[in-house]
Amino acid sequence: MCLINRSVRYSISSGWILVIMVLLLELGPSGGHEIIKFVVPAIADPRENANLICHYNMKIDHLYSAKWLKDDQEIFRYMPGQEPAGLSFPVPGVQLSRMPHCSPMACDLELTELKPTSAGVFRCEISTEAPTFRIAQQSANMTVAALPQRDPLIEGLAMRYMLADVIRLNCTSGPSLPPAELTWYINDREASFLDLEGPWESMPDSRGLTTQTLGLRLRAQRNIFLDNGRDGGTMRVQCVSELPLLSPTMQNRRHTTMMASLSPPPHLTNEKLHWPGSSASIISPSVKYVLLHIVLPMLMKTVLTRRSSCGCLI
Repeated sequence: MCLINRSVRYSISSGWILVIMVLLLELGPSGGHEIIKFVVPAIADPRENANLICHYNMKIDHLYSAKWLKDDQEIFRYMPGQEPAGLSFPVPGVQLSRMPHCSPMACDLELTELKPTSAGVFRCEISTEAPTFRIAQQSANMTVAALPQRDPLIEGLAMRYMLADVIRLNCTSGPSLPPAELTWYINDREASFLDLEGPWESMPDSRGLTTQTLGLRLRAQRNIFLDNGRDGGTMRVQCVSELPLLSPTMQNRRHTTMMASLSPPPHLTNEKLHWPGSSASIISPSVKYVLLHIVLPMLMKTVLTRRSSCGCLI
């Protein structure tokens, strides 16, 4: 009876030990190594290099390999037990600026010559040695985009216009990737598409950046010049550039605002026809009377006197 009890107790103890060992193996990374710092820029500017960071804590485990992948394609592999320890692999859109700095604690990449094909999901994958070969990994998406570094440029705006003048304006965004979207506003209201021309896109530069130009064509009318109590009113035009497909929380909106005035039309008085800013005027009736009835007869009399004195025929 005693031997049976001992056998049962031994079986139970062995069973619990087996269960604990299985649980420890199944715990995965949380029970051993883990990635403690992982950085992939959400937006990478093609005018700069992009730094990808992966730091890890192996704890009681030993590093077998550290890998970087883009869209499930291996970019770089670090295996401290191999010679050479680091190997890079050709992947479209991925260009390493130098041999990555990797160690049993970290593996960082620096990407250069970024282009639209450089965008994708980047993953850092850490695995332990045999017999477990446990894997810890983290991934993040990187978008390649370049925000304009200047406000849009408005060209063609005069300081003053007369009624019925043609207003011809162009707005050009700063170089960007993807191309910026331009919007015209007149007195804080979006311009009608009937008044727009374009847009026109420039040829991409060496990094793939382009500029956009959007034209605005309309006639000077009273309804677009707001009365401000002086002259003929003022018009406020604004051009806004934004990058599509980017997060609305990003500061990707830039704008330029300019003003123009409407010259008032000429106005009549009972004496003269005045033109603002000009000294020209039509002769008043009183001055005309003096010229016709006093000055002109005196001139005629003088001419006749001189001709008669010299014996000339009229």
